[in-house]
Amino acid sequence: MASGFWGCSDSDSDNLQPADNISLSKELISLDFEGGTDEIVVTSSGDWRMSGSSTWAHPSATEGKSGDTIVFTIDPNTTDRNLQSEFKLFTGSAVARLTVTCGEGYILSLDSDAAVSVLQAGGEFAVKLATNIPQEELNYTFSDGGDSWIGAPEFTDLFGDLLMTFTASENTDYSDRVSTLTISGHDLRVEVAVSQHQLDYLNVVGETVFEFESLEATSFSVDVKGNIEYTVTTPDWITYEKEPSTRALTTDHLTFQVSESTETRTGSVVIADADKRFEFTLSVRQLTPGVQMITIPDKNFRQRLSQYGWIKIVDEDSSEVIPYTEEEVKQNDKYYYYILRCSGAGIKSFEGVENFPWVTQCNMGDNPELESIDISGLEQVKTVNTSNDTMLSMINLGSNPCQLSQGGRIGISSMTIIGSGVTSINLTARYISGDQLKELDVTQCPSLTSIDGMGRDQLTTIYITAEQQGKITLSNTSANFVVK
Repeated sequence: MASGFWGCSDSDSDNLQPADNISLSKELISLDFEGGTDEIVVTSSGDWRMSGSSTWAHPSATEGKSGDTIVFTIDPNTTDRNLQSEFKLFTGSAVARLTVTCGEGYILSLDSDAAVSVLQAGGEFAVKLATNIPQEELNYTFSDGGDSWIGAPEFTDLFGDLLMTFTASENTDYSDRVSTLTISGHDLRVEVAVSQHQLDYLNVVGETVFEFESLEATSFSVDVKGNIEYTVTTPDWITYEKEPSTRALTTDHLTFQVSESTETRTGSVVIADADKRFEFTLSVRQLTPGVQMITIPDKNFRQRLSQYGWIKIVDEDSSEVIPYTEEEVKQNDKYYYYILRCSGAGIKSFEGVENFPWVTQCNMGDNPELESIDISGLEQVKTVNTSNDTMLSMINLGSNPCQLSQGGRIGISSMTIIGSGVTSINLTARYISGDQLKELDVTQCPSLTSIDGMGRDQLTTIYITAEQQGKITLSNTSANFVVK
């Protein structure tokens, strides 16, 4: 029987290589949100190297030898989620895995503007926070006494954010209010700059009308008190100098220089802020000695009087004008000097008409925006005509022994006529539509003897006094007298 055997020689055993191996002292590094450092020891069959990267976990070495210690520095977690990174260590074909984690931390940041402005009148403003800090663990403070004008907030959860709504009271001070709102919790903080606009103020102290009965150069002064910027607008013949104050609510002393003139002139100095919320007008008159000026507020009335040579306009924007005498008007308006010809002029007020006492006829119709007429300052007027469409609700004829005619559409339901001397009222209106007159009050017309209401289909009531009963002839209307 044959037999055999197999065996290894010494040279074969010398060629066997040990297997690659690598191990770590621990396979998990786990820190809380504050971060910090931790370490591992590498045991390996040969030199090792590391792969993997992280923005928040930083190894002290990425290659080395067996027995080396690797220190990991972990940044604080400023997010509201757990962080995890993976690293691999290699030696030959052997691999060891390391997991590094950092627990979720507290966050606190602004999701709204870092500066807010509140209106002077007060009101709400909101601060939006990105945070996971419980509401009851948040604190807030105000600098510079802000808690005296800003109330406690209301909290609202808003799609993952926290909304803090504050209410500021009205600012009654003449200076701005500012405060820094600090919101904090768990060693985190944000700041919001809060400002509130001042109570704006501007005023001209003292006189606003300056009249000089001389054409020589002169000056005048005013004090302007306020806490806002303002402009001073003057005609080219007036200049000024400013002596500014330095306090929060300043009082500037303005001195105006008026140049010499050869004739009467008027002008206006306007002091105003940029938005025209505050505006003051100083009236300046430089008069030829002996000249008296009158006031005609309505610009269109002034233009019509000037057109016919009844007045001289010194300044287009001023209501102060120079009246011509009756003799001068007779020369300027030879054939019509006694007639006030103001129909269709767009006049809204006849204030100042009393300065022309020689007038005997007033043509005042076709001024549709005119709501009242008062000629009680005249005494010689015999006829007054207010024909064409009108919105007149009151006509005061004073003591003038006159007749009144109104032949157009009356756009209001009630009209009052006053006049101790008026004898007849002619309301005849032909071919009109849309007339609104329903009531006519003539209780203050003791001399009235006749009323013609032709075409006034809406007129139903005419108010009279007991003394007027039986003294007024009413024609062409079905209206009734009612004693008032």
